[in-house]
Amino acid sequence: MKRRTFLMSVTAAAAAPLFAQNAQLPAMILWQLPNQTPTQMMSYLLLCDDDSLIVIDGGMPGDADYLIEMIRKIHPDGHVNAWYLSHPHIDHFGALSQILQDEQKRSLLMIEKLYYNFPERPWFVDRASEGEVNEFDFWEKSEPWRPEHIVPAPGEKHKYGSVTIETLNDYDPDNRANVVNNASIVYRVETPNTSVLFLGDLGVEGGERLLKLVPEEKIKADYVQMAHHGQRGVNEQFYGHVRPTACLWPTPDWLWTNADGKGHYETLNVRAWMEKLGVKENYVMKDGLHKLGLR
Repeated sequence: MKRRTFLMSVTAAAAAPLFAQNAQLPAMILWQLPNQTPTQMMSYLLLCDDDSLIVIDGGMPGDADYLIEMIRKIHPDGHVNAWYLSHPHIDHFGALSQILQDEQKRSLLMIEKLYYNFPERPWFVDRASEGEVNEFDFWEKSEPWRPEHIVPAPGEKHKYGSVTIETLNDYDPDNRANVVNNASIVYRVETPNTSVLFLGDLGVEGGERLLKLVPEEKIKADYVQMAHHGQRGVNEQFYGHVRPTACLWPTPDWLWTNADGKGHYETLNVRAWMEKLGVKENYVMKDGLHKLGLR
C-alpha cells in the first residue's frame, strides 16, 4: 500500500475527516502534536505531496514514544526525510535525543537528514544558565547516533514536492539577552497557496533582529507558530508584521489559561494581541492533536 493511500485510510477513520470524499489531496498535511507530559513542548509533522515526511523539533524526552507512533502511522517504515530543530532547549530536541540514545526506539525510525544550527558548548557555558547547560549535555549524548547533519544557512531553501522550507536566520553569537531562546532558527514553509512561519522560542531581541535581516514579505505568513509557546516570545509589533490568519499554539492548558493565578505568564496578553489582529483560527496544543490540510 502506498504511504499516502495508507494515510487516507487512517484519516478517514477520524471523527472529523480531514478531507471530503474524493477531494484533491493538499500540498501538505500539518500535524501539531499534543504533549505527553505536563510540560510545554513543540512538535510538528509535515507530510508533503511528494510523500516526504518532515519533523520540526519533536518535544520532550517523554514525548518520544508518541512521536514514533505518529511517524509510523504516516510512514509505516518509520522513514523521516528531514528533521529540523529550532534551538537547543530540551522541550524541543528532547524527544529526538531520547530516540537516538535508545537502541530500540532508534531502530523504529529511518532519519535521512538532520538540520540544526546550535551554538558550541563554550558559548553555552559562558552565557546560558546551569539548567540550560545541563539540557545541552543531554543533547550531546546523542552525538554518536545522529544522522547526517546539515547546518542551515540564512536564505537556504529545500524543496519537498511543491513545498519549500526556507531558513530565515542564524543565531547572533554576540547576543546576551534571553540567549538560548533567541538562538531559535526560524523556518518559513510555503505551499503553492499557503505560508507557515515557525518561530521556535524566538524572543523580542531575536524578533527585532529578524525584521532587519529579511524582507517584509518573508515575515508575512498565513499561519504562525506562536513564539515561546505563546508567551514571552516576540513582541506585538513583530506579530503585526506577520499578520496571520491562523495561529499554531504549542501551548498546554496551564499556560493557555495562566493557571498559576498570579499573572506569571503573559499568554493572556498575547491572546489579546491576536484578537486585535483579527485572527479567527487558533489551534492550541491543549485541545489535542490538530491536522491541517494546506494547499
